[in-house]
Parts: sequence; structure tokens; C-alpha cells
Amino acid sequence: MPLHQTIQNLLLIGVRLQHAPAPAPTRPPPALQALVDALEPERHASNGRAVEYGHRYRSAFWGLYLLSALAVLFAALPEGLGWADERHALHRWAPLAGCAELAAIGVVAALYVWGHRRDWQGRWLAARTEAELLVYLPLAATLQDPEVDAAGFADAWLATLAGRGNASSQAGEVDALCRRHAALATAGRDAALRDPAAWARWLRGVVAAQQDYHARVALRQHALQHRVHRVNALLFALTALGTAAHLVWHQPWLLLVATVFPALGAALHGALAQSEAYRLEMNSRRLAEALTALQAEVGAVDAAAADAPDALRALGHKALDTILAEHHDWYQLVQPHRLPLG
Repeated sequence: MPLHQTIQNLLLIGVRLQHAPAPAPTRPPPALQALVDALEPERHASNGRAVEYGHRYRSAFWGLYLLSALAVLFAALPEGLGWADERHALHRWAPLAGCAELAAIGVVAALYVWGHRRDWQGRWLAARTEAELLVYLPLAATLQDPEVDAAGFADAWLATLAGRGNASSQAGEVDALCRRHAALATAGRDAALRDPAAWARWLRGVVAAQQDYHARVALRQHALQHRVHRVNALLFALTALGTAAHLVWHQPWLLLVATVFPALGAALHGALAQSEAYRLEMNSRRLAEALTALQAEVGAVDAAAADAPDALRALGHKALDTILAEHHDWYQLVQPHRLPLG
């Protein structure tokens, strides 16, 4: 398990995240399944890269903050344990704490330099954008106007995604896929037009899956913030008690309380702020509500009505705009953040 997930799971020990069961996957119309299968290798590879670099980047900044707190612990350890006193039996081991502090600082520096040189953040953003676009290429194919023939389909297909989800940086890869699979996409669109009921079920399933994902993100980020705030409140209270006790009870170990606990609290707060937990929660909660309403709109479409394809196409555009606009917001949220502390 990646470091950042391990830390978060430790912080969430004892927390029960109550959420609705995940919706059952909905298969696309049979003719569209061929397009989904054809795009799957590229989508899987792109998603794998996004997951890998996302884990590296997020684990790096959680590690940077917590290793900084660990360095403070090693710096204060000889004084806190009394090893700094030459008369102490373990005085000869005191330099080991200094070596451990330097080692922690060295790892922080290595993570910082390595992460920047390998551009973990930039690769994560690029791969996640590409993966998001590939996921919704089949949906975008069904939204093309029936008047668009096979010759112009690839351009129209790509144009549906242009300007959405920070797509410009991945336009070359997506354009190549659109041209390679234009014939399958045209067949998928025509099949959707012939079977509005299957189209509506699939569109509703796509929206439901995204709604479930964002509801879970909002719930987890809320729980994580609440737990970190409670831990920080406890650390602050213990620091205050330790500092006050030191006024009347001169024990060296109280120095550890007065220095390490605030450093740990600051590290947890910094990592939480760097991950934008609050804004992720708010954005995901808002999007989950919007997608819930959109599910109801899709469900209200009468598939037997003559205007059903037009209504479904309009709702499909709305779903695509909503989902990829959120991805664009996420991109703009994460892009300014770098590995440096703060």
C-alpha cells in the first residue's frame, strides 16, 4: 500500500465510513462495446501511469512533512532523555540521534530533488487527464450529431472534448485514437440512436458511477479532516500541559512534549493543507449532488418518445461538461502545488 494511503488509514482507525453500496456496472449498448474494448488497452495503461505517479507524488509530500517532524524528534531526543549530560550512562550514544536527524533531513532532500527531477506531479496530471478523456470517449461518441458522416466523425468527436478537462495537453494522443477508431465510434453512435432505452440505461450508469465515486471522496476527506483536527487538538493540549508542568517539575522528557508534539501537529496540518482536503470535500460533495439530480433527469426521459435521442444527447453533453469541468478544477487546484514544504 502506498505511504500516503497507509498514513491516512492509520489516522482513520476506528472511523466507519457509512456510504451507499456502489452501483452495479452498466454495460454499454452492444455496438458500443466494441469501441469500449478497443480503447481499453490505452485507457488501462494511462490509468496505470496516473495511479503510479499520483501515489509517488502524494506519498512524497506526506513523507516530507512527517520526516520533518521526525527530524525534530531526533534533535530533541538527547536532551529529552538526558543523554546530553556527560555523566549519563548512555551519553556515548547521544551522537546517534544527531546522525538519525541528518539521515531524516537527507531523505527529505532526496525526495524533494528526485520528485522534481522525475516530475512526478507533472506526469501525474498529464496521465490523469489522458485517462479521464479516454474513459469518456465512448460517451462523447454517442453525442455526435446524426448528420456527421464517417468522414468527419473523428474531427467532431475530438471537438466534443476540446477545451474540457484541460484536454489541450493531451490533444495529440486523443486525436490519434479518434482517427484510429472513428469507424467503431460511428457504429456506436448509430446503435445508440436505434436503441434509446439501452443508451439511457448506460448513460444513467455512467453518471451513477461518478456520483458514487465523488460521494465516497467527500465522505473520506471529511472524516480525514475531522480526525486530523482532533489529533492536533490533543497534541496542542498535551503541549500546553507539558509546558505548564515544566514550570514546576523540571523533567528533561517534558522537552520532548514541548517540541515534538507541536512539530507533529504542524506536519499533519501541512500535509492535510497540501492535499487540499477541504476543497476536495466541498467540490466532490457539490458534484455528487449535481450528478444525483442528473441521474433523475436521465431516468425521466421517455425512451419511446420521438425526441428521446435529442433529450439524451443534451443530457449526455451536460454530464460530460459537469464531469470534465470538475477534472479541470482539480487540475487547476493541484497544478500550483509543488513538493516544497508549505
